Amino acid sequence: MTCSAWQSRAGTARATPDMPIQLLDRDVASKIAAGEVIERPASVVKELVENAIDAGAGQIEVEIARGGLDLIRVTDDASGIPENELELAVMRHATSKLRSVRDLESIGTLGFRGEALASIAAVARMTIVSRVADSEGGHYVIAADNEIVERGTQGAPFGTTVYVRDLFKNVPARLSFLRSPAAEATRCVNVLTQYALAHPDVALRVIVDGRLAFHSPGSGDASHVLLEMWGPDTVSGMLPIQPTTMGGTTVTGYTSEPGTTRPRRTGQILFINGRLVEARILYYAIADAYRDIVQRGRYPLVVLFLSVPSDEVDVNVHPTKAEVRLRREGEVIATIQRAIRRTLAANGIVAAPATAGQVGAFAAPPIPSAPLDAEVQLEAPPLFDERHSRESGDLGPDSATKHGDSEGKRSEFTLRPVGQVGLTYIVAEGPDGMYLIDQHAAHERVVFDQLLAERREKGATSQGLLTPATVQLTARQLDAIAPLSDLLSSYGFEWEPFGDDAILLRAMPASLKESEVSQAFLEVLDEHSGSEIDEVALKGQAVPAGSSDSVAQESIGGSDSIIASGADAVDMRERRIAATIACHSTVRAGQTLSLAEMESLLTLFRDANFPRLCPHGRPTMVHLSSAQLERQFARR
Repeated sequence: MTCSAWQSRAGTARATPDMPIQLLDRDVASKIAAGEVIERPASVVKELVENAIDAGAGQIEVEIARGGLDLIRVTDDASGIPENELELAVMRHATSKLRSVRDLESIGTLGFRGEALASIAAVARMTIVSRVADSEGGHYVIAADNEIVERGTQGAPFGTTVYVRDLFKNVPARLSFLRSPAAEATRCVNVLTQYALAHPDVALRVIVDGRLAFHSPGSGDASHVLLEMWGPDTVSGMLPIQPTTMGGTTVTGYTSEPGTTRPRRTGQILFINGRLVEARILYYAIADAYRDIVQRGRYPLVVLFLSVPSDEVDVNVHPTKAEVRLRREGEVIATIQRAIRRTLAANGIVAAPATAGQVGAFAAPPIPSAPLDAEVQLEAPPLFDERHSRESGDLGPDSATKHGDSEGKRSEFTLRPVGQVGLTYIVAEGPDGMYLIDQHAAHERVVFDQLLAERREKGATSQGLLTPATVQLTARQLDAIAPLSDLLSSYGFEWEPFGDDAILLRAMPASLKESEVSQAFLEVLDEHSGSEIDEVALKGQAVPAGSSDSVAQESIGGSDSIIASGADAVDMRERRIAATIACHSTVRAGQTLSLAEMESLLTLFRDANFPRLCPHGRPTMVHLSSAQLERQFARR
């Protein structure tokens, strides 16, 4: 592009001399301000529920229609708004929670900016109906485009009800950035369940499109809310954190056993002084507490309630009030880590030795993944039971011969197992030095590739359960089953309804460990419920070349593709389900293997052409060449 062309293009974004500086129209200014506070329907729900909690509500009912775009209704039994304050409540910067600048230094309420109702009224039609204790009836105002369009009296129970209709109807551009109504409804429910956790003494009912989606009884016990959120199978893997105090910071909550994890941070929920917050540094503190305990790319479920002196927390960082600054950040981090580590230690959970970092110092080059022309030499003694062997490759004594007969000469590249390090890494000797193989990651990748290939060629093999497994489901998990039904069946799952909130699993993928079938099924549903799944996947489209999806990254070129050769149409959902099944079908870190079992696993790994990464993107193998070893021992 020439200089003149660049100047011409750049000039189109600049103000010209005939566009003088002027004050924005009030309506435009209010919509810009509203955009900072009200990003989507869940933002409306958050602001209205915070107002209800601040007003002292003991019971709150929320109704959502068509993802909140048609209707959001929040009803509480709090103190109500006097008639003479109703119109003032809709004005920007009108609040009962602040009086002076000094109050900003020690905020004890969830809301304080006085922007929520005004912002909602700028982008929707809002009706507020309220009745205070000494009033004979209720009063209402209707606001739209930041104007009061109607006011009056009507019968009403004590407390306040806010109706929000036609959200973003006057800002159509905002609608294009929203997801489907179902996904937006899920976001709303997520916000509400999290506030129910922070305030378990408040009874909360959530109705989505006429159906009860969530209910917290207001018992005051956060574990009851967790049961409603995640179901008994997941909550059984949660450990209560005893109050831990350092300085002025106290931490309580729940943290999960290492085996109860998710592929994203959706199960990590943080509250500071009852406020739902996001703080990247606190997520890092959690990750560091679980270092060497959970595998890379997996996130433990953690719910933390932090009590911090209000004058040491700055919540006035962003209009959404989700981001905070901490004056004593180091103290808060140390308290979180001590609380989690003490809880894990009290339950006999000890971190594995940190051997991986020592290997990393060699900066070993990647293992070649292309096949080498030669014969298979290893015999493969049995590694698992007969059922598992059918799915993970023939592991009998003549397995090498069978592979040779079907595929011709594969490789002379022989790895001879020597032992294990930390019951996690297989130490093997090879043609050019030493090899460290992550036993879980390597086996997981082998099973993952086999699942995808088998499903494409003949359909996955199903294994019936002698005793059907009863699986309790949350409302969100129930909603996720229908769109995934055909895909789950194609992988070998068979089930039937069992009451209103449970299913009976009657069959599973043949490669899956029976002891982990319920956890694997729930994990698939959690990964694909609501807004967390990519919209492309919801439409069943293949991931295009160049996708930024973490699992899809390795599919761009090379023989080490996560999507096997010729399978470019395998979409995101298929890969995620296959990765979850594979994860629960394989040997684990911490599992003792005999030399014969290691040989079997290395044979499977070799016949898969030594893939560099597991389905979740972790390395499967580190190579220390003979030359590198000689340099380390000063022999060269």
